[in-house]
Amino acid sequence: MVLIDRSLWPDTVRNPLKQLVFAIFAAPFIWGVVCTVLAFIIAGLTEPDLDGTLVLTQRFLVISFGACYAFTLTLGVLGVIILLLAKVRNIVVWAFTGGMMGGLVAVAHMLMLPGQMTRAILIAFVILGWSIFLTIRSFAKIRGD
Repeated sequence: MVLIDRSLWPDTVRNPLKQLVFAIFAAPFIWGVVCTVLAFIIAGLTEPDLDGTLVLTQRFLVISFGACYAFTLTLGVLGVIILLLAKVRNIVVWAFTGGMMGGLVAVAHMLMLPGQMTRAILIAFVILGWSIFLTIRSFAKIRGD
């Protein structure tokens, strides 16, 4: 397969395609959990009772996992395929590509919900894209420079 070039992985990785698929599905799960825990903390600080905190956390759980998987399975996979076809190993390029893909999601968010775009949303999407791409690279065990 042209996409999976063995030179990107160390010799200890037997099946790079399996590692890559695992990484693509595990990274958004991990960051969905992190976002949900942050939502629980923020809701706990702002809601007067535990019931309100749990309701807000349950709502955000669906949103955070949906957003992480939607990003990863669309623009994330596209970015990873581009990086693999270009045989890029540099961690800075992976981080920059993830941030750019996150920025594209922020622009799409702005176009779908006019007037809802703030710097915080842009920064959050860029950080989410950056972190998901670096997690995918790490879990896929792609060799560094």
